[in-house]
Amino acid sequence: MSRYRNRWRTNLVNEIRRYPALKAIQTDAPDVAMTPSYSGMPGGGGSSRPTEQAAAKPRLTKQEEEIVSAVDRAIEAVLLWPNGQEIVRLVTLVDFQRHYTVPGAALKLNVSERTAVTMRSRFIDVYGRKRGFS
Repeated sequence: MSRYRNRWRTNLVNEIRRYPALKAIQTDAPDVAMTPSYSGMPGGGGSSRPTEQAAAKPRLTKQEEEIVSAVDRAIEAVLLWPNGQEIVRLVTLVDFQRHYTVPGAALKLNVSERTAVTMRSRFIDVYGRKRGFS
């Protein structure tokens, strides 16, 4: 089996696969109550420590924020292509949701397996350029 010309390619694929989890952490806004909880019942009315709960929520590191930003920019760039929606759908099925392998996603999208491999490879290349690799 041949090797990729770029040894960092597998790292890019792993970063792309982490994107949904990182995006979920990034978009999960802290739900801190701005007004105190008034209730006549003891312990009623919700959390007694909303600030501590907001501080305990996981935050993204700078590198993880760069990953999310680069994938978002890669998706925006690919959507401008004539078959961009199909490429994003393929990457969603194979890498984001992990429901299909590339051959299975090719059958689902009604394209040849070789075309699906090429489409996914083009997305990985765009992501690599957005991430700063050449």
